[in-house]
Amino acid sequence: MDSEAYISGCLAHFGLIQVPAYRLAAHVADGRLREVLPDARPPPLPLALVHPYQRKVPPRVRIFMDWIATLCAKQFGTSAQEASAGD
Repeated sequence: MDSEAYISGCLAHFGLIQVPAYRLAAHVADGRLREVLPDARPPPLPLALVHPYQRKVPPRVRIFMDWIATLCAKQFGTSAQEASAGD
């Protein structure tokens, strides 16, 4: 089942769900949903970009990696440096 089905079920009063917060932001903002147990949030899931090991990363791939790290930092509150750590 995907998160859209979970959200639809929750909006139809079928119970509690646990999905990424950004998926519910509009529903929480307009008052259709509210967060319960805010102190029991799960830890963030890591995001990995994979490229061939021991090869030089092509410039266009490096640009994409930097862009996605910055985008994630803005969306999820991680610093771009942390988001791109482990390159």
